Amino acid sequence: FILKFDSKLFLKFLELFFLLNKKVLCNNIENKFTNRKMNFKDINPSKKLIKPKDL
Repeated sequence: FILKFDSKLFLKFLELFFLLNKKVLCNNIENKFTNRKMNFKDINPSKKLIKPKDL
């Protein structure tokens, strides 16, 4: 009985885990896509902003 109960909990946990992973994966893919678009704008200012001299 205890084993059955545990396995059910475990399955629930796995389900939640995979759902979370899917969300994270989707977010990562979206982020990569938007980052590619924004790279052209963002890379140059950041290089200008961060110089060893300024630190």
